[in-house]
Order: sequence, then structure tokens, then C-alpha cells
Amino acid sequence: MRLDDFESVFRSALKPQFERERVQLETVVHVSDQCTSDSEAEAQAVRGFLSAIDTGGHCALVSLSRDDWGSAQDLLQKIAELNPQLVVCQRHLGDPDTDLAYTLGSVVDILTQANEVPLLLLPVPGSPLLTSVRTMVVTDHLTQDAHLVNWGVHMTPDHGVLHLAHIEDEARFEHFAHAMRRVPGVDTAPTLARLKEKLLGMPRDYVHAVQRTLQQENVQEQVVPVVQFGEPLSLYPSLLAEHRVGLLICTTKDPGQQAMASLAHALAVTLRHLPLLLV
Repeated sequence: MRLDDFESVFRSALKPQFERERVQLETVVHVSDQCTSDSEAEAQAVRGFLSAIDTGGHCALVSLSRDDWGSAQDLLQKIAELNPQLVVCQRHLGDPDTDLAYTLGSVVDILTQANEVPLLLLPVPGSPLLTSVRTMVVTDHLTQDAHLVNWGVHMTPDHGVLHLAHIEDEARFEHFAHAMRRVPGVDTAPTLARLKEKLLGMPRDYVHAVQRTLQQENVQEQVVPVVQFGEPLSLYPSLLAEHRVGLLICTTKDPGQQAMASLAHALAVTLRHLPLLLV
């Protein structure tokens, strides 16, 4: 056996581990662009949504109406002073036009990038904010997103269902497969089949690690893997409907970029009637 073959066998035998970190919600800041009296109804809906998750009742909700902040920079400073673990707001916060497609608004974009606190984005006005027992974590690199999974565990009520989703981009895979078919001396078909199996096997193993860890800690949630090949942006809306998901969780941070991660942004502007947790 060649040295690189031995290394491959050794690495293949290593199983991914899930590092459990408990999320503590002590202070949640609800930001509104309405006056104090008009923002109270939305604040009450947020309290009801979070109460099923924060069963211990330890979470304090602080509301900031439009009277409490001016510019986006002013809002960032007030959030930093309050030191919350979660910020909640509407799409198009502070924008006069709330029907613009393909954008979440400049203030929300800044909150997702210049602020390290996760952001719970409310569904568009008129859509009910209902606590769901079904949550989905979405990522294209599940095994590297323990922080995201830990938020999923926290935001799923006891005896609820946490779906851990990893869609391997079929078009991107085919791009490399096309190049591999042009390399002389490579037995392409079995190599690609094994590569596909490994690409799906790693996130499935990680979900099993999450299941084992939560079972050992007696966490009363069902963890379900959603791992497959496909086109992510076209698959996720149908998967959310199929699994009756009431809260979607995804990451906004894309290393080396100043803008929101492309998958998170595309889902956020498309799924307007679903609450989204942007971590």
C-alpha cells in the first residue's frame, strides 16, 4: 500500500465530532422602525414566539422603536451597549419602500455583517409569527458549522424536530467531473461514484455525531438529516414545504467577503413569509 493510500484509509476511518455549546439567551433586542405605540404589537408577537423556546423564562426582551435610533451606525452602537445574544427585526428596516425585491434593505444588510449578534428576521407584515416545532439548519458545509447547529438545537422546542440540511451542488460537482473525464489513465466512473458517496457520507456521519451527543445529554429533540445532491436554491423551498419547517437557520458570514453569504441572501429575499435566523 502506498503512503498516500494509507493516509486515505486512515482519514476515512476518522468520524466527525460535534462540539456541543449551549446558547444562553439572556437579552434579546427587538428593533422596529415604527413609533413606540405601534411597535408594541410586533414586540408581543416576538415575546410569544420566543416563549416556547425560552421555557425557563430567563430571556429579557428590550424593544427599540424608531424614536430610539437614527442611523444604522447609531443602531449598532445601541445594540453594542445592550449586549444582547439575539437581535430581532423586520426586512427593509428603516426603508420607506418595503416591497423591493432582491434586497433586505441597507440597515438589515449592515446588521448581518457589522454586528456579530445573530439576527432573527421576521416574516413580512401580514404573515403570522408562529412558534414551530420544526426547524431547519441550512449550510453547504455542515461539518464545519457546529455554531450553526448549536443555534438550531436551542431554537427547536423540546420534542420538536431539527432538520440538518446539506445540499451538495450538483452543477459544481459536474464541473469537476467533466475535467476528471479528460484526465488520461483515470478510471472515471467508479472514482466519481466513490467521490459522490464520500461527499454525502461526511455530512451524514456528522448528523449521526449530533444525534449521539444530544442523546447522551438527554436533549428531547429529533434530529433528521437532509443530505443529497441537487441545486440548492431550487430544492430548499420544496424541502421546507415538505418538512413543514417553521424556522430556517443559515449563516450570513462568508470568509473574505463584505456581503452576506450568497446562499443565505438568496434564501432570505425569496422566503419572505418564513422567520429566518441569520447567524
